[in-house]
Formats: sequence, structure tokens, C-alpha cells
Amino acid sequence: AKENIAKIQSENKHGFNKKRVAATIYREGDLVAIKRTQQGPGLKIANKYFGLYQVIQV
Repeated sequence: AKENIAKIQSENKHGFNKKRVAATIYREGDLVAIKRTQQGPGLKIANKYFGLYQVIQV
């Protein structure tokens, strides 16, 4: 039973990590856009991101 549990856990871990994306590493001087998180009326047609900002400090 322990072997089956370990096997299933390993398969679940593999399936979960398959869709995982590594974090983006930013450096000084990179240009980044910040995603707008606020939703609501009037924002439906607004830009999805706030301008381009330069990374000053990492």
C-alpha cells in the first residue's frame, strides 16, 4: 500500500509541476509592464497593463 501511495504521489507531483512556469528574473534597466488587477464597469475597454517602467533596483 505504501508503494502505491508513493507512486500516486509521484505522478501527482509530476502532473502539477508540468504546468508550472519558472519565475521571471528581472535585472536593472529592464522594462516591465504592470498588469491591472482592478476590474469593473468602465475598465472593460481600458488597457490591461500600466505603462512601461524601468527596473531601478533588484
